[in-house]
Formats: sequence, structure tokens, C-alpha cells
Amino acid sequence: MMDAYSYIDPPSEREAKEIVFQDVTKEHPTFDAAHLRIAINTEFERFGALGSMAGWLAFSRAKLGANVVNNMTQVIDIVVHSQAM
Repeated sequence: MMDAYSYIDPPSEREAKEIVFQDVTKEHPTFDAAHLRIAINTEFERFGALGSMAGWLAFSRAKLGANVVNNMTQVIDIVVHSQAM
């Protein structure tokens, strides 16, 4: 089945960003939407090509989501730490 998906393009960048936004928002509903979109845009710039639909489904979607959550968590930790000083 995944062989068939390797010949199909992944979602467009706009669609992929929205999918990642929805995925992260489900897991972390307290993340600020505007900051989350900035983190997603930044991560997409770093990430590069999404691969095929198979690559998107098996790797890229989860990796992008994890990277965005990691980046958001780091920013939150920095803000909380700076406010505690």
C-alpha cells in the first residue's frame, strides 16, 4: 500500500502547515495560535521537502509536529524562566 503512495505528491505546503497546526493544537490546546503558526513557518523553512505522500505519512508529518512542539516548549521555558528572575 505505501508503495502506491510513494508516487503521489504530499499535501501542498499550505495544507501541510494546517495539518501540523491541527495536530499540535489537539495535543497542546494552550499554545498561542499566532506563536504556533510562527513556529510552524520557521520549522517548514528549516525542514525542506516533504517527500512523497508515503514520506509525509510515515515521517514528515510526525517529525514536523514534534519539532514544532519542541520549539514551542523551549520558548515557553525561556519566557517562564526570564519572568522568574
